[in-house]
Amino acid sequence: MIEIDPLSNKTNIRLKICQQMACDLDQLLASYKNKDIGTRLISEKINIGEKTIKRILKLKSVPHINTIQRFYQYYFTLTSTSIDNHPLYKEINELIQIEILD
Repeated sequence: MIEIDPLSNKTNIRLKICQQMACDLDQLLASYKNKDIGTRLISEKINIGEKTIKRILKLKSVPHINTIQRFYQYYFTLTSTSIDNHPLYKEINELIQIEILD
């Protein structure tokens, strides 16, 4: 499991995002009969390694901001979910904006 510094708010936000990403990835993979094939196809579509996707699903690593951005650009094009539907999606969007501007 990922160790976090209790004093780091940014790390806590990233951990929440990692957990949400795992749930969202699982939701996307549910549409495939075989999760391994689904993982490979998603990996190819968003240009993220299969191992990275598997680590995110197992909550073994906190994804880099570029990974988060690529995944959620793909996720929001496939689903009817909008940023306004979930408070964490707003935090994800804000974190991406902050990281891009820094």
